[in-house]
Amino acid sequence: LVSCLAASPVLAADPDSVLRRHVDASRLREWRESASEEERAAFDFLFRWLPAADLAAWRADAVAEDIRLALQTRNESPWKEPIPEETFRTWVLPHRVAQEPVQRWRRTLHDLLWPRVRSRSLREAILETNRFCRGFATFTPTSARDQGPLTTMARGLGRCEEETIFFVSAARSVGIPARPAWTPWWMAGDGNHAW
Repeated sequence: LVSCLAASPVLAADPDSVLRRHVDASRLREWRESASEEERAAFDFLFRWLPAADLAAWRADAVAEDIRLALQTRNESPWKEPIPEETFRTWVLPHRVAQEPVQRWRRTLHDLLWPRVRSRSLREAILETNRFCRGFATFTPTSARDQGPLTTMARGLGRCEEETIFFVSAARSVGIPARPAWTPWWMAGDGNHAW
């Protein structure tokens, strides 16, 4: 949702009003006050676009960890220079890709993938991320609700949207901007698809 709405500032919420409704508002307010300027800017961006479901699902310790890991990865990334701040905030920083359950995926995926991409060019890192994801999961059609990236990795399978969520999360975990694309219907036949 963050990614879909980021281009429309009219829909952005005041981060303080969103924070007041969060289940961990007092803890998050305290963390935000002690955070660095860079962390506060990331927090405010995310809370402008935070889906209502995440007011209870994305807990304070996960919020702080996710922001810190995203910023740490950007700062250690060899390809950080050509990635503008807005691109980072929109396509790397978000903690979810679509409507999957909130999971703390960033550290796990980063620690597994970073050794494979850290000395590569951005293009090579993207290709290596694709190989990494393919090594963990393969396509299997289901009608189940979306699963998080760690669930897809553990199960070793997922349908197109779940594999998309897995790849986008893995890419973001190492500072590569990524987003999903989808079509609700094909002109040549029934069905939808995400990639």
